[in-house]
Amino acid sequence: MAAQRGSINGARRRLQVGAWTVDADSGMLTQGETSVRVRPKVMDLLVALAERPGDLWSKAPLIARVWPDVVVSDVSLSVLVVELRKVLGDDPKSPRFIETIPRRGYRLIVPVSGVEAMGTGSPSAGAACDYYFIANIPELKRDYRGVTLKYETRRLEWMTLLASYTYSSSKGSIGYSQNGNLEVDHYPWHFDNIYGYLSDHRRHRLKLNGFFNIKGDWTFAFDGRWSSPFTWTPIEDEYDNPEIPYGIRAVEPRGSREANSNYQLDLQVSKGFSIGAMRLQLIASVLNALGSERPIDVCMHMTGCGDIGMGEPDGWQIPRRYEAGFRLEF
Repeated sequence: MAAQRGSINGARRRLQVGAWTVDADSGMLTQGETSVRVRPKVMDLLVALAERPGDLWSKAPLIARVWPDVVVSDVSLSVLVVELRKVLGDDPKSPRFIETIPRRGYRLIVPVSGVEAMGTGSPSAGAACDYYFIANIPELKRDYRGVTLKYETRRLEWMTLLASYTYSSSKGSIGYSQNGNLEVDHYPWHFDNIYGYLSDHRRHRLKLNGFFNIKGDWTFAFDGRWSSPFTWTPIEDEYDNPEIPYGIRAVEPRGSREANSNYQLDLQVSKGFSIGAMRLQLIASVLNALGSERPIDVCMHMTGCGDIGMGEPDGWQIPRRYEAGFRLEF
């Protein structure tokens, strides 16, 4: 265990974004007497934009930053931007906070500055060393164990099938979320419950995909997947419990509760044409063909997340959608 005296390492991440004071660890935005708690993904988006004020964030890297463990489309990002704009009171037609660069991405156009970390004072040669920040840095770890069974067949010339089953366990004392501070210890609040099941833990995963080549240069393909329930942890911060000095405290062992399982089926059909030396392929896809809108995230705060109670969903799968395109081969 390492202790640092008079250090601001591990302090709450607070920013001033325009007129809003942003507490990234608690998910709170404050302006005057108005305080709003936003969903973790909304805060992840705001923090990412605030890290590079004035710079353009292309959509792909921004999606990877906000959803590091989930494959989502540009639609999810657009929905999140709309939600953040609503909280900030921003107008996309005359933006004061977030500017949309058509077909490219987004950038934050309001000034951003850091705010002094709460309870730490300003570090200087003459500052009083009357506090400690303690961190179990050597103890931070992630333990993933699993076994995967795979089946693949191309026995028939016109058919390819791939199947897999994974039995696994993902545990640790540090997650990859940019909005989680369970890893930073401050006695006696943040010592307990930091090790356990991580957010990417799924005990069982099934995948089945393949394609069929049909006479007439038709191809039918599918991709199906199912995973057992994801885990979550009841947490509290200073807004749930004013005695907490900073950050987030896990009320129960990490990953102590289960939410729901998830599944999705994607379908695709294509038709090929030969045009001289070229080959044209028309493609149509149905993503989430079963129309499942299962929760993919839940509110973990003891006192809830705005109008959402603890344990209730605050993020869902993207509904059924359709895509069409073509491919040219020379």
